[in-house]
Amino acid sequence: MELLVGSSRPLPSCHFYVFGATGDLVSKRAVRDAMVQLAETHTLEGSRDPLVLLGQQTVPAGPYLEAFRTGDAESKPISQTGFEAFKKLARLDDPEAQILGVSVKDASDYQKLAPELGDDNAVFYGALPPKLYGVFLDNLRLSGLSRQSRGGFRRILLEKPFGNESSEARALNEKLVHDFQPGQVLLVDHFLAYPGMTNMLSFRSDPVVDEALSSKYVEKFDVKVLESIKSNDRPYFRDTGLVKDMVQNHAIQVFSTMACDLPAEENGDAIRAQRQQVVQNIEVDEASCRRGQFEGFNDPAQGSPPGAAPSQAETYVSFRFKVKSPRWGAVPFRLVNAKGVDHKRSGVDIYLRALPEKLASRWSVPAGQPAVIHTTMNPIARIWVDFPTTQKSLEIPYDARVPDRPPYATLFCQAIRGETAIFATPAESLAAWRVADQLTAVLQKRPLISYRAGISIEQIDDR
Repeated sequence: MELLVGSSRPLPSCHFYVFGATGDLVSKRAVRDAMVQLAETHTLEGSRDPLVLLGQQTVPAGPYLEAFRTGDAESKPISQTGFEAFKKLARLDDPEAQILGVSVKDASDYQKLAPELGDDNAVFYGALPPKLYGVFLDNLRLSGLSRQSRGGFRRILLEKPFGNESSEARALNEKLVHDFQPGQVLLVDHFLAYPGMTNMLSFRSDPVVDEALSSKYVEKFDVKVLESIKSNDRPYFRDTGLVKDMVQNHAIQVFSTMACDLPAEENGDAIRAQRQQVVQNIEVDEASCRRGQFEGFNDPAQGSPPGAAPSQAETYVSFRFKVKSPRWGAVPFRLVNAKGVDHKRSGVDIYLRALPEKLASRWSVPAGQPAVIHTTMNPIARIWVDFPTTQKSLEIPYDARVPDRPPYATLFCQAIRGETAIFATPAESLAAWRVADQLTAVLQKRPLISYRAGISIEQIDDR
């Protein structure tokens, strides 16, 4: 099924340009893991210029590669084989190699790419701060690099969030409508590319399972995005908090993947439209909105940067909502997002008041009994079902068709192929910004619940 694993077509020849290659996301975090995996598996072979790393200034490759291999406390180790393969893929194995400098704000600087690019296919990936997206898009257009030749493609990937505010997101959307072809700019949310997310989609794409996911059987539906990391050392998070950094994108993507109607036709744009529709129909219960911050968020002894200004960024958000749709009716949803808690888990818990007959037969249990479907996409891909009346559990096998690889490796390959299922639409992001704006307006009037780092989400909920 193409929506689950992508097509089996060979990757077309393509230049892949990474803007912001000297930033942490590319050189130390998730993109680093993906580039090494793609190099080790020779996935991008066949392209004349498969991976080009770009920084704001030209710098020698030697020091960059040394830092790339070492990483930091959050980086995953890479093998010597993987490191050598990456150097070759990025053409950094020559002693005189450099990270090419291209100023994102200078349209003329983009012309450095034109001689090698010619009329070939290209993907331009912007691992950049959202404040640079507007000028990045403008200069790709003004330089002519975004112009697609007949039969070829020039695609642009933008990292999350789609703007720092809803007003920025609307302005960016206007730019996409007027200056680019539909689908030419793809919005990245790496949660959509986690193998565990795809496994969740596979599970619910079974018509027998999907039948149970409706107001006829569901009593309540909880979305949980929980992390043990604190993130109080990150300037962006200190400025924004959970609503803008996590709820507006990652958490809502987990919800929309499990709650949207599945399209009859098997194509990426159709499922993106369904995700978009379910997000547009969220109705927040403002009375239920709560926020909190763990004790010591601004204490350098707990990770806060020394000398940093005190921050009121929320590290706990909880709210209830309904989805205005025939499928869900009056089913109550709850979304809880927290950092600094006792464990990491991103997934959903779906409480069924009674198992439908077909699903009960599939699982070889009596029909009509209550059940709780648990799905987890991160840190491991797992789906299991609890039966409270019998105190038994059932493990759902992982879909073997879903490849276990870094999410950005999947994102990059599907961007090159032009497969869109795991990219957010601008309209979907704007709908999520509407929810974030409403939450922000309400939460600003609510006190910050204080909790001790490392406690359970249930303990915070009880406060």
